[in-house]
Amino acid sequence: MPHNSTIRRQQMLTALLIILPLLLLGIYFISFVSRILNNSARTSTLSQALLAAKYVDSDLSSHMAVLKTLSMFISLKGEISHSLTMDLLQQTAASQPGLESITLFDEKGIITAFGGKSPSIGTDLSARYSFQQTKKTGKPQVSGYVLSRLTGKPIVTILVPLLSQERFTGALGAGIRPENIIAAFANLHLPSSYIITIYDSNGITIATTNPSLRPVGFRAHEDLLAQALKGRQMVGIATLKDVTRIISFVPIGTTGWALSLCIPAADVLSQLRRTTFIMSLLVAALIAAVFLGIGYSTGLITKSLEKLSITAQKIGEGRFDTRSDIKRDDEIGELSNNINSMAEKLQISERLHQDLISIVSHDLRSPISLIIGSLDLIGMDRSKLTERQQRSLDIAHRQSVQLEELTSTLLDVSRLEAGKLELDMKKIDIAALLQEMIETVHPLAENKGLYLNLEIRDQLLFVMGDINRLRQVFSNVLDNAIKYTSHGGITVIAGKREHTVVISVIDTGIGISKDELGTLFQRFYRLKEAKESGERGIGLGLYIVRLIIKAHGGSIKAWSSGTGRGSTFTMILPLAKP
Repeated sequence: MPHNSTIRRQQMLTALLIILPLLLLGIYFISFVSRILNNSARTSTLSQALLAAKYVDSDLSSHMAVLKTLSMFISLKGEISHSLTMDLLQQTAASQPGLESITLFDEKGIITAFGGKSPSIGTDLSARYSFQQTKKTGKPQVSGYVLSRLTGKPIVTILVPLLSQERFTGALGAGIRPENIIAAFANLHLPSSYIITIYDSNGITIATTNPSLRPVGFRAHEDLLAQALKGRQMVGIATLKDVTRIISFVPIGTTGWALSLCIPAADVLSQLRRTTFIMSLLVAALIAAVFLGIGYSTGLITKSLEKLSITAQKIGEGRFDTRSDIKRDDEIGELSNNINSMAEKLQISERLHQDLISIVSHDLRSPISLIIGSLDLIGMDRSKLTERQQRSLDIAHRQSVQLEELTSTLLDVSRLEAGKLELDMKKIDIAALLQEMIETVHPLAENKGLYLNLEIRDQLLFVMGDINRLRQVFSNVLDNAIKYTSHGGITVIAGKREHTVVISVIDTGIGISKDELGTLFQRFYRLKEAKESGERGIGLGLYIVRLIIKAHGGSIKAWSSGTGRGSTFTMILPLAKP
């Protein structure tokens, strides 16, 4: 009996020693999952709102680009007749989805030509605030909520000034029906309970997916909206029509507008309560399992929790295709299913973002090609153009080519992210390729007074790869090094490390802060110093570099000891047999 009593006391002590850590772990895990779901809901709402705002901004920007190109044609006053101008406006209005009209104004605000559904020639629209601002500033303007003279329905206008020797000579305007902007959101495939609303700079509703909640023409006064109209991203809780909702407000590009996305809070809170309840049951089940069988049950539960923890960590790192393989008919299995469901929703949100980039880039290619073709056609007989018209034509052509390159870059991103970019894999001599790239960028470095050195430390540095894509990688990294280095220079070192080829690009430039090293290769991210220096870019270069290197089975890392102390970019590729 004393022996059995001692064993029972030891078992109770062991149980307590296991229960207490498990209990604390369970409480912490419940809190951790709750915070993740809560933050995920707010972050997801904000990211989806930003995605929708980019969609609107891209749509308006494409229309504005068409107007700017048309303004080049209109400036050729002596060579283009009025009837040809009318035909040009009619054809452009018909070819641009979503446009109701394209209208030409003289300097007094009188309509002189139009395409589509527009008020007649001679109509005076000089009192419109957007026309007055365009005339005053000489810059493009996007209007707020106005009513069409023709239909009496709400309309949004984009105005581009016509300038002659910096003197305002008129304007070119495009009319857009707000419902066309909203209709485009069908491509985002958002749930029907999600409500998107677009506001002008005065807080007036321009368009909405739910007119019963906030009809067009309604003026909102929320503080979050006021902050968004000042350029900030805001997330909050609001009660609209007796329904509590998570609502995000974000600015829309440079339009002065704002966009809100409402999600019923019940959709998120029910998931949070269910998960918290399941986690509570899990903790209780763990404690009961200890008493029923410390050794066996603890081993199984610990293994499951380790798997769930690893899965949650991978999802937190952005690997949204990760799934838990735990198949159980208890609370742990339910938690595993919930984690998989959460990962699936995050993956869908990321896919929507990628699809939007692909859709917008693809839809822009046709009008851009049309514009470049038209400019080339005009440029075939430059003798009929004045010197100023030739310069304007060259500027329009360069800008159109840059826009075409940007759309190609965005399409490359979509294909790389989807794993659909075909690579022409051949054996490549890295030493020869680096020598070629050094010779290509040498004039850029020389113009800035920078040295440019290449050190090949080993022989037979061969890799299997697509030579054009690897040229793109090295060109981007070298261009960045030269661009952000004002004194000193760049050293490129290549050599072997076990079964890999290691290429390091070392510069003496502006450097990278410790906080930014972890986000350097993210999509659309630009260094603070790069923004402040005035260098142009959209933050896709290094993101594409990382995707291409990854597609070759390699990796890339950046290192810097701080701002102003230079930086090092190291690329590692699998070594091929010579």
